[in-house]
Amino acid sequence: MGQWVIRLWIAAILFLIAVGLHTQAPLVALHCSPDEPHQSGYTAEENCGAPWVLAGRTVVDFARGAVHLIRRYRDEIGALATVAIALFTGTLWWATIRMGRISERQHREMEAANRVAGEAARAAKLSADAAIGSERAWMLLFIDDDNFEVEILNWVSPPENVAALREGGWKGVLRAKLHFENFGRTPAFVKEVSAALVSGEQPPTAIEYKPLAPWWKTEEVIGAGGRLPNGCDDEGEWLHMSAALRGEFGRTHAAAIYEGRGTLYLYGRIVYDDVWGSEHATKFFLANSVYSPWHVPEGCEPYNQRT
Repeated sequence: MGQWVIRLWIAAILFLIAVGLHTQAPLVALHCSPDEPHQSGYTAEENCGAPWVLAGRTVVDFARGAVHLIRRYRDEIGALATVAIALFTGTLWWATIRMGRISERQHREMEAANRVAGEAARAAKLSADAAIGSERAWMLLFIDDDNFEVEILNWVSPPENVAALREGGWKGVLRAKLHFENFGRTPAFVKEVSAALVSGEQPPTAIEYKPLAPWWKTEEVIGAGGRLPNGCDDEGEWLHMSAALRGEFGRTHAAAIYEGRGTLYLYGRIVYDDVWGSEHATKFFLANSVYSPWHVPEGCEPYNQRT
């Protein structure tokens, strides 16, 4: 587009030069004899000459004519200039408004593009998280057995029975057997396992996770579908962990549980990493009233939580 404008300007200038040369001398003869008729009041010496002389004379004549025109029509030219400035200002105002509208539209389009990009990024993250969630390790708790009912009944039996049990080596320690299994599709890198059993009329106000020893000196890898602890004993039974009752416990505590005033609380956690290096934990806090076969979750997060 710019090249066409330049070409038009060049053609206009050449046309003006040609018109000027034509007014200075006939196009059929650039050199005139002294007896040729004068044109436009010029003498023969002024009217005839070389092309470059005629071109120079044309420029001078245009300049003189322009000065004369400006002096003669000064007011009219000023009015036309004012109108031209007003038109230019109006055009500039319209162009500014149009550029503003274009800028607003581009801004809206950029915001829409950013929203689309953000939604695409969130969708990609959700897809990646879903893929990881379906493939990652999930370590879940299983309660295998407990001796709560038997031992509570032993504790609340007549004193002579308790004495006889003690003579036979009875300790009266309440225990729960448990294990963990990996329900994910990738290995779990276990870093900590803890489990504890306490009794009381109210849940403990503070929970302290103490890792079981001596198993967790090093990280242990549990494959997909694997269990912890893994393997069987000499009798072919699955191995398990044991959570023994903590703190002082005797006939009075057993009677409170037997009469429904007390409760046994089993709590703990397993902490592990997945194959992507993210840390996870399964926390549990369960209540048992001895006569119920179920270990009921007591409380919400963070006591009972899987991350």
